[in-house]
Amino acid sequence: MIQDLEPSRPLIFAFTILAACMGGNAVSTSPTIPEGRYEDPTGDESVSVQDDQITFDIVLIGKKAGQRFQRTYSYRLRPNGLLQPYPVRSVDAVFGIGNFEWVWDGSTLAQNNKSTHELIQAFTPSK
Repeated sequence: MIQDLEPSRPLIFAFTILAACMGGNAVSTSPTIPEGRYEDPTGDESVSVQDDQITFDIVLIGKKAGQRFQRTYSYRLRPNGLLQPYPVRSVDAVFGIGNFEWVWDGSTLAQNNKSTHELIQAFTPSK
């Protein structure tokens, strides 16, 4: 098969096969939040990051207002800073962290109202 190709084509063919084989092994990097503990202004609520895990220890709003919510997730950080925790159970999406939009700006994790996008509070690195 390769013998029938023009002289430059075997090289192109080989690179194409090599690229196809390596494509599944390519490492994709996405932005991350630096490891550490981030606290609200009162220090009562926190978000902790370690490796690819994020732990929320927050007080809920809405139907579960005042209740404490503690859960750990894996997460993805979109290029625009929007945080995507996963996997999120349906109850978490409705009553827990799903009530909020989480945005990383490079130094602060903003907890925004999901509907209005207004800042509720900012979580900054603990000291």
